[in-house]
Amino acid sequence: MTKKMINNFIKINSHLIYNKKATFSENYVSLHQSKLIILSGLTGVGKTTLIDHILSLSDQFHLLPNRRDLTDQIIIPIVSGNQTISDRKKRFEITRQFREAHPGGMGEILNQLQVDKQLDNKIFIFDNLRGINEIEYCHQHFPNSYYIFLNATNETRLSRLLFRQDQFDHIQTSSVELLPEYFQKYFSLDFLSNLIASQEYDLTEIIKKGEIIISEEKNYQVQPVMDYIAKNQINSLTIETDHLTLEEKGQIIEDKIKENFVFL
Repeated sequence: MTKKMINNFIKINSHLIYNKKATFSENYVSLHQSKLIILSGLTGVGKTTLIDHILSLSDQFHLLPNRRDLTDQIIIPIVSGNQTISDRKKRFEITRQFREAHPGGMGEILNQLQVDKQLDNKIFIFDNLRGINEIEYCHQHFPNSYYIFLNATNETRLSRLLFRQDQFDHIQTSSVELLPEYFQKYFSLDFLSNLIASQEYDLTEIIKKGEIIISEEKNYQVQPVMDYIAKNQINSLTIETDHLTLEEKGQIIEDKIKENFVFL
C-alpha cells in the first residue's frame, strides 16, 4: 500500500481513507457506523488462520488493512516522521508513545477511518486491537461490533513465532545473557531447556523471538481485557488456542459467526 496526503486525508487504499479532521466526503461513510468484527490477541495466538476461515464463509466479509499496515501508514509518521521501522521492540515503543497522546490507541485510528459507500453493506474485519485502552475505546465508539479474543500461553506463542519464520518478527539487538534469569519470568524452565536441547533453532533466534513476546506482554496485558469484557458483557467470543487444531478453531468461529450474522 502507498500513502498519499490529500489535504486532511491519508488515502490508505482505493476504498479507505484516514480523515484526521473527521469531515465527511459524500463518497465515504464513517467506519464506526458499520458492522465490524474485531480480533484481539497478541502475536502468535493464531489470528491470521482464523481470519482466512472467516473470509471463506461469505463474500459479505471485507478485511481491513491490519494493525501493522495502519501503524506503518499513520502511527509511525505521527510519532517519528516518515521513516521505516522494522524492529518490533522499537515499534512497541512508538505505539506506546502514541497511546500517551491518544489513550484510545489503535481504536482512535479506527474511529477516524472512512470507507467507500460502495462497501457500505459489508461486514468489516479488523486485525487487531491490543490492551484494555483500545478495547474500552472501541466498545464505547463501535456499537455494531463483535469481538473475537484469542489467547495462548507464552510457550505456545514463542513456538509459533519460531516456526513461522516471519520476516516481520525482527529485532536488531538482543542480550544473550538475559536468558537464564530473565526469561524464566515469562517461560517455564522445562520449556526453555527442551527447546534449547532440541537444537532445532539457534539460541540467538530463540532469545530474539522471546524478547518480542516479552516486550509485547509488557505493553499489552491480557488479564485486564478479560476482566473488562466479563464485567461489561461485551458481545464476544474468547478462544484459548493452545491445544486446538485449526479445524477445531475454525468450527468454533463458524458457529459463533452464524449466531451473530444471520445471512450465513
